Amino acid sequence: MDENQRNFKAKFTSADANKDGRLDQQEFGAFVHPQRHDHMVDHLVEDQLHTYDKDGNGMISRREFMGEKKCSSLHCVWGRVYVCILVVTTTINEKAS
Repeated sequence: MDENQRNFKAKFTSADANKDGRLDQQEFGAFVHPQRHDHMVDHLVEDQLHTYDKDGNGMISRREFMGEKKCSSLHCVWGRVYVCILVVTTTINEKAS
């Protein structure tokens, strides 16, 4: 199973809240817009962890986080942190409204 198939399967499994192997309308909404559904946050975090964890050890080193480019400015770090915060904040704000 390749990377895309594994990610698709994990996302489908997370969206399938009642674990019946099918997605109803609400579950499909969670699949399409995972950032709007609390039970999908773990999938989003796992997906991002996997994106940055290049050596597959389950942790993100500074080098993995910063990427291959040599970036010494805080803008690069804060840009990536902002994306993570934006996903979580969007999820929380959408749930509150």
